[in-house]
Amino acid sequence: MNHMEMRRRLLNLFLGEKMFIFLPNDKFVTKITKSRSFTYMILKDGDVFFIVHEAQDDSSLENEKYIVTMDPDSELIKFTRNEKIFSMHEKLNGIKTDFLDPSPAFKKPFDDEIPIIREGIKKMVESFNDFISNISIGEKENEIRAEIDYRLLKKGFDDFIFPTVISAGPRTSVPLGRTGDKVVEKGDVILVDMGALYKGYEISISRVIFTDFNDDLKDLWNFYNGVFEFSSRHFFQGKSCNEIDMVSREYLGKRNFSYPHYTGYPAGGFSSPYIYPGSNDKLERNSIFIFSPGIYIKGKYGFRVKRTVLIKDHGFEAIDE
Repeated sequence: MNHMEMRRRLLNLFLGEKMFIFLPNDKFVTKITKSRSFTYMILKDGDVFFIVHEAQDDSSLENEKYIVTMDPDSELIKFTRNEKIFSMHEKLNGIKTDFLDPSPAFKKPFDDEIPIIREGIKKMVESFNDFISNISIGEKENEIRAEIDYRLLKKGFDDFIFPTVISAGPRTSVPLGRTGDKVVEKGDVILVDMGALYKGYEISISRVIFTDFNDDLKDLWNFYNGVFEFSSRHFFQGKSCNEIDMVSREYLGKRNFSYPHYTGYPAGGFSSPYIYPGSNDKLERNSIFIFSPGIYIKGKYGFRVKRTVLIKDHGFEAIDE
């Protein structure tokens, strides 16, 4: 049984006798089907059915149960026979449903999903390394973004989960900035933040590039890198994510730094763990998350490096090195 079949079985156990309907762009849908060429995906009594519009390409639904129709909404009503419908939406194209969050069935990867995530991370790191030498002083942020996006698509990434962020100089001091048209100047710190879908899994890394590396930057960079080593002592099964958040903020607080975002969040497009103040999540075997505290000095520069961490039987592994 492959991971998609196992995920469907787990989801159906979670749903019980409920009828659940996914739309093609719903979160988690790529964990249970390779296709997005459908109008509705219906989970009912342990089975999966697709309703496909005639204009859609159904070749990716080989070996699936599907209905091809010119009127998917009418077909859905006929298919459901007025039974109660659950989904991640309160309405599906005007059809009333009851909201249900399926995220408990998508907490963490199965063992055979981890190699796919590893492969995606490896390809994203390679894409980053391929383009570093092509960055030039005088180039604009949006021009640099075009170069890295091209490399990601060429490496086999399917889509972007957020627009690639290239920010330079003082703009890196904005915690969650966007790409603009600033020209890169000598002395600028450059932040590169990438997120793309690889074989159905969300892959994201961020890296910092220095166009100059003076003593002040070196000291701060070494201090920032210490937050991972300091916090990673707590990366083991059963550890509270709230405590990990506290440890990370405590370390950066030694120099009065703070950051207005999560310390960590799920990798791969899974639903846990979240690392933030007050989080109730705990680390489990195969928990996979992005650890990303930041340092931001307003008007000067900022650092935020994303590290993907996998919790193992004993300890952890950083799988993006």
